[in-house]
Amino acid sequence: MHTVFVYGTLRTGASNAFRMKGARSLGEATVSAQLYRVHDQFPGVVLGEGSVLHGEIFTDVSDHHLHALDVYEGCDDGLPVEEHLYRRVEVDAVDGNGDLVRCYIWEYVKPIADSPLIPEGDWLEAQH
Repeated sequence: MHTVFVYGTLRTGASNAFRMKGARSLGEATVSAQLYRVHDQFPGVVLGEGSVLHGEIFTDVSDHHLHALDVYEGCDDGLPVEEHLYRRVEVDAVDGNGDLVRCYIWEYVKPIADSPLIPEGDWLEAQH
């Protein structure tokens, strides 16, 4: 089983939250990353220091479910690497108790030069 950090349309209450069915939410968390609006309908992040990214940690993610999320994120092995939109990497998220949780996150891999930064780091808040 795997643990993942989601920050956009996969979060509880967002448009693609149904894709997390079967996984268990551990609640809100943060990661060091910058959040961008890379398309009208979805976000992308660039990992690193400087900004706080708000999201949610899910655990009990099976191998099959993780693969389905890779397909959704456009980074599964069935696509040539140059067509990938994201890459799945491991990060340390800080949960609501202040504890570090090692989890997967999908980082945007295309150029973000023309993409607006979402300085508050919260995709759900930016949608209101």
